[in-house]
Amino acid sequence: IAVHGPSTLVSLADGAITETIIAPGQFGIATAPLDRLRGGSPDENAAMLRALFAGQTDTPTLQSYRDIVILTAAAALLVAGRAPSIAAAMPIARDMLDSGAAAERLARFIAFR
Repeated sequence: IAVHGPSTLVSLADGAITETIIAPGQFGIATAPLDRLRGGSPDENAAMLRALFAGQTDTPTLQSYRDIVILTAAAALLVAGRAPSIAAAMPIARDMLDSGAAAERLARFIAFR
């Protein structure tokens, strides 16, 4: 799922395959240019993720990172059967990020490694 433009969502339900075009604006997310999401070295990417999990959204890049993380998490919640749609999953994903639950899970994963 992209925040730089439309994405094709393909689903299988009751033996039927359905294709739907979705766009960031449908979910209240601003379109972002790809260069804002390109990333960098592993250390730079980890620093951006930690900043995001710490609640920082004071740059356009961090805001775009936040948007893509929330949109992707919402899609994962849909696939996992935790929400009936991406739109319904958006508040859940936002809360997981804002409450610190995502940061806590990342810390547990890092400690496990």
